[in-house]
Amino acid sequence: MKRSTILTFLLLSGLVAGSVTAAPHPQPAYQLGPPAVDPAFAPKVVLGRSRLTYWPHLLASPAGAYSNTLQLVYLQDNQQLIYRQSTDGGLNWQPAEPFGGAPEWDGSAGNLATTIDQAGKLTACWYQLYGPTYPRIHCRSRSGEGSWQPELGVPGTGDQAHMKVGVPAGDADGNLHLLIGRGSVNMFYTATADGSEWNPQQNMPVTTTSRPNPTFLPTSLIALHGEGAMLAAWGDARGLDGQGGDSWQLMTAYARAAPGSKDSWQTYYFTDTDSAGNFTAGAGQYRPAMVEVAQGRVGMVFECRPSLGVADRDICYREWQAERAEAGIMGGWLTATITIAHTEPGITEAPAVAVDAATGQVYVCWQDQWSNLRITCSYSADGVNWHAPFLVDGGPFTRQKMVSIAVTRDAGGGKLHVAWADSQAEELAIFYTWRPLPDRYPEAAPTPPNP
Repeated sequence: MKRSTILTFLLLSGLVAGSVTAAPHPQPAYQLGPPAVDPAFAPKVVLGRSRLTYWPHLLASPAGAYSNTLQLVYLQDNQQLIYRQSTDGGLNWQPAEPFGGAPEWDGSAGNLATTIDQAGKLTACWYQLYGPTYPRIHCRSRSGEGSWQPELGVPGTGDQAHMKVGVPAGDADGNLHLLIGRGSVNMFYTATADGSEWNPQQNMPVTTTSRPNPTFLPTSLIALHGEGAMLAAWGDARGLDGQGGDSWQLMTAYARAAPGSKDSWQTYYFTDTDSAGNFTAGAGQYRPAMVEVAQGRVGMVFECRPSLGVADRDICYREWQAERAEAGIMGGWLTATITIAHTEPGITEAPAVAVDAATGQVYVCWQDQWSNLRITCSYSADGVNWHAPFLVDGGPFTRQKMVSIAVTRDAGGGKLHVAWADSQAEELAIFYTWRPLPDRYPEAAPTPPNP
């Protein structure tokens, strides 16, 4: 039976009226200072360095023959895309290999986004700028066996200003799906089956006042293996109650089959609350990152604020279930948002997420602003109870940011891998470390209902 395509969006925007009372869930105590460094992490190493080296992306296939192969993509000197690979779980790395960008034209590249499928196929997309022309989105894929496809430009993405990043997702059939933010108010979807030609772009059902923000890559796209479904997320800056760009809303759109137009989508707006119902309309939610926790289940981590107008930011987690989406229940989302980390005073931001496919344990890392930026992590086996936060590195450091994480598995067990950008000797560097996967947390604690 041919698998159908379900495309579900979500958009970060403020919370609408009609609050739902959520079941009580554990919430973290306020973190008043940096947590301890986890001693299980290996000494950090530098995997790339130049005057401008940033946006590391760590990727590993969730299962299969390439589940112990680690791939790294990053941007160097604001012009060139670099690829590195480790086939032994991060112990040894192959030399850096340029694969995209425009250094020969003195052009610039940016807004890097990546995806990897279960066959080990990596795809990177980025915008490319040549002189005074408008940015154009380019994508390039590398098979698990190591063959690069030719670079593929996305038609129609170099014809206007305010070009946003193209965010890719690969499905189990080898298709590549792409979300594009273009102009000031539009979001588009397209796909390619063979990597050589794109389907016509389809306008997504966002309102005319929506402005997907290109600055901090707030877009996320995921293909659900075995479900024929997709889930997407992006930030929207329409604002509520005159709060402007700090008011991000959350919207979902759902389609059971490949949509032929934006009218194919069923949109759903909902109130997002923490376990105490503390979120109010417009509490800033931003920078979503998603991972398939199990078949038909997706976990999303994102920035959130306790209330509108509060400068502090928390790290929050919420789960989507395909069966709830099929039944039309809250667009597929569980009622409660779980707060993973709260720093007071301070900002927790830019979360990254990965899952151990063998156990379903979810790992989240972010940058936390204690006397500067520090990479901090937590993990949970049930998505409700989260381990106390811990640091991955004791220094020296300057401003640790742009964290990316991945999980690998081999016969000896598994590893959590962490990469980030920081300064070193007046240059920017990509740092990397790893640790053995910890035990499940909580080991066997009952999970409160999350209707």
